[in-house]
Amino acid sequence: VPPPKSTTVEIVRAQPGVAVVRVETTGLVAAAQQVSMVPQVSGALTFVSSQLLPGGRFAKGALMARIDPRDYELAVEQERSRVKQAEVELALEQGRQETARREWQLLGNTGDPPELAARKPQLAATELNLEAARSGLGRAELSLSRTNIRAPFNAMVLTESADVGQVVGTAAVATLVGTDQFWVN
Repeated sequence: VPPPKSTTVEIVRAQPGVAVVRVETTGLVAAAQQVSMVPQVSGALTFVSSQLLPGGRFAKGALMARIDPRDYELAVEQERSRVKQAEVELALEQGRQETARREWQLLGNTGDPPELAARKPQLAATELNLEAARSGLGRAELSLSRTNIRAPFNAMVLTESADVGQVVGTAAVATLVGTDQFWVN
């Protein structure tokens, strides 16, 4: 009868560390990000980067194209005028409110005047007009900043359809794919 076999057992204490694992596989490589670049404002293109062609590469934030900003610059100036006008109206209304308070006292009235006599609704309306004018200025400045079409991430151009002089607005000027991450399907 053969003697029983003994099994050799090796004990290894696990230690934390970094290990490099290499996995070999086959598949279709696809970009993790892909976007169609549609301008947020419309107008004629005044600049198109020489890299804006299939295979061209852009770093995040790089200028790809520029829409004629003149209309948007004029809109900003108009909105600045509206803000200044609203500020003047507010100052005038505050003066009118002080005058109304003095007139109330000159008439021999005591206590606080009624809201309408104290011009409180008119003051509130001019404050709201100033707030609306400031919002309009913010919107105009935002539209002006959108005349520069910039790469949203590190990207490569997949397709493009932009030339200087072309009027853009609702159609994509380029399709970009990200170059930082890829998927293997």
